[in-house]
Amino acid sequence: MEIHRVFGIDGNTLSGAIFVLINLGILAFVLSKVLYKPVLKFLSERTARINAQLENAKNDEKDAAALKVEYETKLKDIANERDEILAKARKEAESNKLSMLEDAKAEADAIKARAMKNMEMEQERVQDEMRKNIIDLSSVMAQKFVMRTIDDEMQDSLFNEVIAELDHASFKSTRAKVG
Repeated sequence: MEIHRVFGIDGNTLSGAIFVLINLGILAFVLSKVLYKPVLKFLSERTARINAQLENAKNDEKDAAALKVEYETKLKDIANERDEILAKARKEAESNKLSMLEDAKAEADAIKARAMKNMEMEQERVQDEMRKNIIDLSSVMAQKFVMRTIDDEMQDSLFNEVIAELDHASFKSTRAKVG
C-alpha cells in the first residue's frame, strides 16, 4: 500500500511537529505566567534604584556646591577679621608710647600668625572635605556611567581578555622560572 505524503512529509512527522508546537505553546504560556511578573518587578525595582542613585548624586553635587560657597565665605570672613584685627592693633600702637608700640606690634604679629594658621588649617580642612565629596560624587557618577555603558556581553568580553592576559603572563613567568 502506498502512503500519500504532502510536501514529502509523512503522518508521523506531521503529528510530531504538531505535538512539538502544542508543547511549545504550553511552555510559552507557563513561562509567561511564572516569569513575566518577577522580571517586570525586578526591572521596576532596578529603575527605582537607579533613579534614587541619580537623585543622591544630584543632592551630593548640590551639597558640594554649598560647601564650596561656605568655604569661600569663611575665607573672606577670615581675611576681613584678620584685616580688622591688624587695623585695631595699628590704631592702639599709634596712641601708645614707644614702649607700648613694641608690645602692640608683638601682639599683632602673634594674632596675625594665629589667624593665618587658623585660616590655613580651616582651608586645608575644607579642601579635604571638598576632595572627599568630589571623590564620592565622581565614583557614583563613574559607577552609573559604567553601569549604563557596559552590557553583559562587553563585561564577559573584558573578563575573558583579562583572563587570557593573566594566563599569558603566568605562562611567561613559569617559563622564566624553568629556563
